[in-house]
Amino acid sequence: MSEPRRLWAAGIFPVGTEVFGGMWDNDQFYLTRAEAIGDIALHASKMGLLPIVWSEIDEKLTIGRTHRSGNADLVYAAMVRSGQLPQGWRLVPAVEPLH
Repeated sequence: MSEPRRLWAAGIFPVGTEVFGGMWDNDQFYLTRAEAIGDIALHASKMGLLPIVWSEIDEKLTIGRTHRSGNADLVYAAMVRSGQLPQGWRLVPAVEPLH
């Protein structure tokens, strides 16, 4: 999906615990779902998690599940979600002059 106002965000969260917030999430947005999934997969690997099993819920939401090697009881959910900039806003490439 390449819309001029759509961005993607990603995070990894523990499932079944009382931890609030993400185990890994940041304030970076991505221009494509593929970029977001690639970055979150990299961070999952750095966290010692097994490869994420992904399910595409719809064109705006992809979720996945994973766990640590040797500890199938500690499950993590990964989420890649898109959203749109406010009406009237659009993404402007860095090479395009702002007027």
